[in-house]
Amino acid sequence: MAEETHDDPRRNSVSEEQWKLYEAYNELHGLAQEFKTPFDAPAVLVVGHQTDGKSALVEGLMGFQFNHVGGGTKTRRPITLHMKYDPDCEAPVCRLVSDADPVVSEEKSLEEIQAYIEAENMRLEREPCQFWDKEIIILVEYKYCPNLTIIDTPGLTAPTPGRRNRALQGQSRSVESLVRAKMQHKEFIILCLEDCSDWSNATTRRVVMQIDPELSRTVVVSTKLDTKIPQFARSSDVEVFLRPPASTLDGCMLGDSPFFTSVPSGRVGSGHESVYRSNDEFKQALSSREMEDITSLEEKLGRPLSKEERSRIGVSSLRNFLEELLQKRYMDSVPSIIPLLEKEHRSTTRKLSDLNQELSTPIFFINRALLPRLDDLDVSSSLSSSQRGPARGLVMPRVLQRSPLDHPHVQPPYLRTAIYLSYKRLFVASSHYEYPKYSPLVPFS
Repeated sequence: MAEETHDDPRRNSVSEEQWKLYEAYNELHGLAQEFKTPFDAPAVLVVGHQTDGKSALVEGLMGFQFNHVGGGTKTRRPITLHMKYDPDCEAPVCRLVSDADPVVSEEKSLEEIQAYIEAENMRLEREPCQFWDKEIIILVEYKYCPNLTIIDTPGLTAPTPGRRNRALQGQSRSVESLVRAKMQHKEFIILCLEDCSDWSNATTRRVVMQIDPELSRTVVVSTKLDTKIPQFARSSDVEVFLRPPASTLDGCMLGDSPFFTSVPSGRVGSGHESVYRSNDEFKQALSSREMEDITSLEEKLGRPLSKEERSRIGVSSLRNFLEELLQKRYMDSVPSIIPLLEKEHRSTTRKLSDLNQELSTPIFFINRALLPRLDDLDVSSSLSSSQRGPARGLVMPRVLQRSPLDHPHVQPPYLRTAIYLSYKRLFVASSHYEYPKYSPLVPFS
């Protein structure tokens, strides 16, 4: 496979409107998760067991290595990667989206993102549930990245039965429940990973087909192809593996046939244990591995692979297929999403208007009109930025996060101060806080 360069024709093939559409969907995905809105933001949901090579495949799709991006015991939250192809980006640029506000992101190094994920793992490990379905969202730009949104889920497990393994069995049920809930989103394309040389062994498909019984929105991928080829003694075994009969692989899967991938082992780094000195070397090894797999398959078959068969071999083939499929889903979803956005916009505008009207209320109406309604006001859905507070699940609106003199809707100065102090007092109160009896506020100059 030819290396992408600054002259890569992919840049010319993607219009400015398509770039904007892709970026809009990235932001929409984060907002839909944060505010529980029913926006259908297409994405690729990666589902597999801990030993299926899930993390390695995601790294292969990204075009660079990123430790702890995968599931298994390495992460207790799904990780969403909004990847954007940028041929001018010589090194991966990553931004971590805030958990508190999905429109806020901060540029982080790979090491800082790893540290954040590990801290989340430790925090959740101490909690009763131990897993959280809220996604860690990372924006990635790189010269080898495809235009894809990938959600990498924690790895499924199959612990042995018995009382001694009750803790592992409980974790296994929690992970499967989380993954099943994510697969319920019908706008997601499910990437079902299988590490087997016999298609009758449906390990991950057993879970996937409970949600998508016909595999109509599922792409099946056989990982670790390089380790399977030597296991085939006859060419007929390879033929059945590459094109499994309908009786073996039920359903009408996306792409009509499985994909087959290999990712070379070894890590990128400067240490003596590192195999690759740069991500460019890793990308070159990935391309070489593809060509070696094709050559090995042709030797086993005793014939050249057809064009259709070659289009199912390698990470690059899978990446191109997913990128085209996701782009089509973007375009197909626009007509249904626009009315939902307009409805949400009208609702939010109405709530903001009500809030601004209350903030403009004369001072003698503050105690009677504003404060009693604060507990009932859904500030989190009415304001664009907020943060969680300690008192009874209240949300601190942006008005409390800056000086009262900055708020444009409150006049004159003494009124600004009165409203600010009233909000602030109520917010920082503990759960057993008793409302004070406010005395008349005396205006000051």
